[in-house]
Amino acid sequence: MVKNSTTAQSIHHNCSLSSGTWSSTPPLSKTRVLAAAAAVLAVVAGDAHAAGYYVGEIGTRSLARGGANIVNPGDPSAIWLNPAAITLSKGVQLQLDVNLVWLNSEFTRDCAGVDNGCAVIDSIDRTYKNPDGTPNAQRAFFVEGGTRAIGSSDGEVEVRPAEPDRLGNRDQPSRFDGKTAIKNEAGVQPIPRLFATFNSDAIGIDGFAVGAYVFAPSAGDYKFSATGPARYTLIDRDLLEVFYGLTAGYRFGDWFAVGGSFQLVSSGLNQNLRLTADTAGNEDEGYDVQVRINGEQHLIPSGNLGLWSNPGKLLGIGNLEVAASVQLPRTVSATGPIRIEQFGDVLQSRFLDGGLASINDDGATATANFVLPPFYRLGLKYGSDDVFGDGKKTVGFDVEAAVVYEAWSTYDHVFLTTKDLTFTVGTGEPSALPPIVQPKDWVDTISLRLGGTVALWDRMLELHTGGFYESSAIPNTTYSVELVDGDKVGLGAGVSGTWNGVRLDVGYSHIFIFDRTVGTESIVTAGNVEIPPPFKADGELRTRVAMGSYKASYDMLNVGLTVAFDDAFNFGVHAPAASALPSVEQPVEQPVEQPVEPAAPAVEPAAPAVEPAPPVVGSAIEAPSLLRLSRL
Repeated sequence: MVKNSTTAQSIHHNCSLSSGTWSSTPPLSKTRVLAAAAAVLAVVAGDAHAAGYYVGEIGTRSLARGGANIVNPGDPSAIWLNPAAITLSKGVQLQLDVNLVWLNSEFTRDCAGVDNGCAVIDSIDRTYKNPDGTPNAQRAFFVEGGTRAIGSSDGEVEVRPAEPDRLGNRDQPSRFDGKTAIKNEAGVQPIPRLFATFNSDAIGIDGFAVGAYVFAPSAGDYKFSATGPARYTLIDRDLLEVFYGLTAGYRFGDWFAVGGSFQLVSSGLNQNLRLTADTAGNEDEGYDVQVRINGEQHLIPSGNLGLWSNPGKLLGIGNLEVAASVQLPRTVSATGPIRIEQFGDVLQSRFLDGGLASINDDGATATANFVLPPFYRLGLKYGSDDVFGDGKKTVGFDVEAAVVYEAWSTYDHVFLTTKDLTFTVGTGEPSALPPIVQPKDWVDTISLRLGGTVALWDRMLELHTGGFYESSAIPNTTYSVELVDGDKVGLGAGVSGTWNGVRLDVGYSHIFIFDRTVGTESIVTAGNVEIPPPFKADGELRTRVAMGSYKASYDMLNVGLTVAFDDAFNFGVHAPAASALPSVEQPVEQPVEQPVEPAAPAVEPAAPAVEPAPPVVGSAIEAPSLLRLSRL
């Protein structure tokens, strides 16, 4: 069904592609119709990864410390940063966290100052492998370069891509002048998180801890004009990525701990962009085709592992801690429906009012397959809870240096297949769409981080700060407005206050992404819908749409609330009432034994009133008298 061209058109089943006024036009070939559909899906597949790329670190204190909070976060956020460190968080803790992300992004499109520069000058040829490393001939991508042909047989109409101040061969003002920047129009992106940990020391058993979590990594929101120069790359997009699962760890005394998490991940997107069916490849809005894709996958398995040690205690030099963790890779297979939302008015009136071809998309879906990389973290931390050594813990501190390596080279392409999507040209048989490959060619990155905390009055008040440098994962060849990245530096600061077992954290970070310019090395093209001769020239009409200059930055405000149930609700061994009692390890004061006073001598009985007669020697009365004398 095709609605009136002046309104938005939704194509449901059996979408007819036709030409009424051009009825003498040669019929579309299967190859050209399939190429049109491939263009739709290839561009859509190109963004299926975006939820997997993060900005900033998880947790308020981590954000404030420039990401240098891997060794011993001291709260349930260790579940993500280093699962071994959950054994160092005492008792029962619950952490609620919200990160507000503002993405400031602008793009000024140009053609590198080269004549015909936005055309594909050099051929693009890529061949990729399956995730297991085995060759696959289907995972190839090729665009022939240097084939912009004349637009008419007499050579009077030249076919060239839209360029600054010139819309191709029509000599009309283009929608970009090489000077005016377009800006991301999306607002703030809220990112909620929930972590909980239980340490067995709460019930008097030392060493074991478990945790549970539901959280999302930080990312920005994207929205650009539907008629601007970025419309063939991205109009708008909503991202979804949620981690949930269980964590466990065990600590051996005070010097070594191990931990790990079993993770399940839900990933998805809802994205909108345009293709062009301009017969001369000149980006006339009247020839645009607006498409939307929804894709998601749930219960994607992953996990992380961590180690922690305090060799400083073994060496007798205080708290010198070291830790390492790894976030495991995951394979994504996101599936969603394909929907054509709108045709340009020229395309509708001149091409879609007859019956040259039809598309059957009833229940059609596309599945994008790609691999997201492992992360490797290493940190070294030194600090003291009592700088003055007087036992009052009036001032404490810690400082941490960390390095993070992310193996983004595993994300080199997206491989897309379709189901229940068929194309019929004329009276021919329906044809299915072959697999599609979208190059990414990302590279591994490294992040260097340094941060610390000053603690006052036994950590009732804490001040945090830190910064980092991180290299870019996306090369110029595949960079566009679809995902902001680049070499970057970030600075953070924050404050924490604790009272009766409840800690409030507030952190802020600004991330400055170095300006970058993308020139003729770009291979990002518009997804052109092919039109048959004589209304388009032979040769490759795809136009490069990501050339130009980019500026971007992030601002993030993170608020977290951590509740230690032991302190807040008098629960467990660490409750204030319990901690006030003497420990079993403390010596119990024994009572001092007092000397026993000797008993007073017995009182001699009073003499009888009548003097007894003197005994007769040898008589029976003599015996008791002798007995009385013996007692004296």
